[in-house]
Amino acid sequence: MKLVQIDEKDERFSQACALYERNFVKEEKRERADLLRVMKHEDYHFCIVVADQLLAVVLFWETEHFIYLEHFAVAENMRKRGYGSAILELLTQRGKRIILEIEPPVDAYRIGRMDFYLKNGFLVNPYFHTQPKYRKEDKSLQLIVLSSQGILTEEEYLSFYAYLKKEVETK
Repeated sequence: MKLVQIDEKDERFSQACALYERNFVKEEKRERADLLRVMKHEDYHFCIVVADQLLAVVLFWETEHFIYLEHFAVAENMRKRGYGSAILELLTQRGKRIILEIEPPVDAYRIGRMDFYLKNGFLVNPYFHTQPKYRKEDKSLQLIVLSSQGILTEEEYLSFYAYLKKEVETK
């Protein structure tokens, strides 16, 4: 199993985009043109995880201080086999704190997602957080920030959020 950065010219890009499209609601994902735009940013990584087949998409921003795991989806037929935890371990090996956002755990699906990250050592941060918008017309989406390697200090959170507003949010 390996993590491979790809671009839109890669033959697996369409399949990776289809997995991305199926796993995130409109407010949580980028439109194709915006996705192609951010793929040119030096901090952004559009990656797939492959073994004998496409296992997952892992889309993240990597800075000097942290990895912001923006989108992570394991292929539907590969879930509940330990791949998600193994993929998080691949990211952990990069030696940086991982930060991600999830929806509040209000139903069985979202509770399962929260449990998955907690089981993998992530901690819930106490900060009120709204996701940077992927479209100007989107409503604000309140999310929970999780982090590896401990809770973010207020200074670390504010630095992370400033990065999101400057680099990640669609202008």
